[in-house]
Amino acid sequence: MPLAEQFAGVYKGATIKITTASIRFLKPDVALVNGSFEVSGLQGLDGKELPVRKGLSTNVLMKQRDKWMIAALRGMVPAPVGKGGAKKT
Repeated sequence: MPLAEQFAGVYKGATIKITTASIRFLKPDVALVNGSFEVSGLQGLDGKELPVRKGLSTNVLMKQRDKWMIAALRGMVPAPVGKGGAKKT
């Protein structure tokens, strides 16, 4: 789904904070970027504000015509860990 459609729908009124943790240049025009994100201001179907969603992201950027463009993006929200730590399988 195009980003503009997401911000007109489920992300309408939301704020996204992105923090970059590291950048690794694979080539002069290709970079691997790791970081985190926080999304606030989301609303549930009942209109109530949802808790802040925090996660990690990995992006592949490519430089094209002097602009860095996102070629691939993976975001993930870590599973919550209970009082006893992560569940062992």
